[in-house]
Amino acid sequence: MASRVRHCEQELVILGAPWTAWQPLTDPSQAAESLVVAAGPNGRLHAFTLGDHGQISHSEQASTTLSSPWTRWQPLSEDGDNAKSLLVTPGLDGRLHAFRIGLDDQVGHNEQVATVLNAPWTGWHSLSPASNDAKLLVVLANQNGQLHTFRIGLDGAVGHNEQLATQLNAPWSGWRTITAPGDLAVDLAVVASQAGRLHAFVLE
Repeated sequence: MASRVRHCEQELVILGAPWTAWQPLTDPSQAAESLVVAAGPNGRLHAFTLGDHGQISHSEQASTTLSSPWTRWQPLSEDGDNAKSLLVTPGLDGRLHAFRIGLDDQVGHNEQVATVLNAPWTGWHSLSPASNDAKLLVVLANQNGQLHTFRIGLDGAVGHNEQLATQLNAPWSGWRTITAPGDLAVDLAVVASQAGRLHAFVLE
């Protein structure tokens, strides 16, 4: 069931600090099915919603002060760019990167052009050819700041795709399968070790 987004925050950074009252971040006409929140490098928070038809919307804090206002919700998807699920993570330079599984089960990527208030986004770009569909997506940065994406395909195989650099519009390696034929995954987790190497875990 679609719902509205509300927000409250601690008033002080102390044990037992009071909280502000809940404030709506969406109006009744803008219903959301799911919510993702991420922080930019300057500490401002960014909220993303998936609407009841998979439309992606974005709003951000104007500052980091108590009860800071938020910008108007802006669409982050056009017709054909709607999503089943959404992940957002910062890159090495703090710019936010959004990843979606589209209604066609394809993986898409969209990144901020800068980190300033109301910075534009590049627009959605496919990270997968038609054969590389996904039902679950995990994104993680390595110690060099390059983003790594992992997916469970509709066939249960686990695929991996990584940035080749960290700058704007950096290319990606392309998907390669990292499970053996017949090893089908139903869930996936990825973590970086203290040495910086990534470790993937699956439920089969």
